[in-house]
Amino acid sequence: MAKSISPVIGADINRIFKAAEVTSMGGVTRLPFSVLQVVTGDDNARYVFAKAAAALSSGLATCAISAAGDVTATAGTYKAPTVTGGLASGDYAWFRQAYPA
Repeated sequence: MAKSISPVIGADINRIFKAAEVTSMGGVTRLPFSVLQVVTGDDNARYVFAKAAAALSSGLATCAISAAGDVTATAGTYKAPTVTGGLASGDYAWFRQAYPA
């Protein structure tokens, strides 16, 4: 598992933020990081904090991130985190940018 080496406090790039965790009782979304925040991992890869726009399979390697920070399972260059059960729609996570071919 990679670790963030960027100077961003609390950036655990292996943590998933479930939709229920980030929504308060008033329905306000409270996130620990800005959507589209970028950090570098100790594997020298770039990670982007974004929201799953639909359910995503664990480790899916063809994700695309929109300008609004929504992740879809289309022919993109980002990889979803490897987690049991994958990501549900509305979950936030760090998505790894794939290395160039």
